[in-house]
Amino acid sequence: MRAEGPVAARLGARLDLGRGQSTIYADHPPLAYGETAAVEAVFGVHPWSTRPPAWPGTVVAIGLLYGLLEACGLAPLAAAAGVALGFGCPMIGLHGAMLDSWVVGLPWAVGTLLVWQ
Repeated sequence: MRAEGPVAARLGARLDLGRGQSTIYADHPPLAYGETAAVEAVFGVHPWSTRPPAWPGTVVAIGLLYGLLEACGLAPLAAAAGVALGFGCPMIGLHGAMLDSWVVGLPWAVGTLLVWQ
């Protein structure tokens, strides 16, 4: 996406295989590719510069989940304990900083639940 732009790269779905060959890989939502391309355009392509777009999403999801639990009637301490239990699990520690579709979509999902509530 950085080299070809969003239209030619089909929002990150077109994967360059080299030697003039490409294939379509549309397994992840385009927001993950867009975030990665934007951050790497600013900071360059490094292992440390690819993951930061996932961090704000995870942090936002933490705040939204706290708001959701309070909106459901939990006391502030109980809501904080629920967030600590939910986001303190090893899965968040491993995948919370990984730029993957569920990490990018998690804040949107929790935000939708909060609006619904």
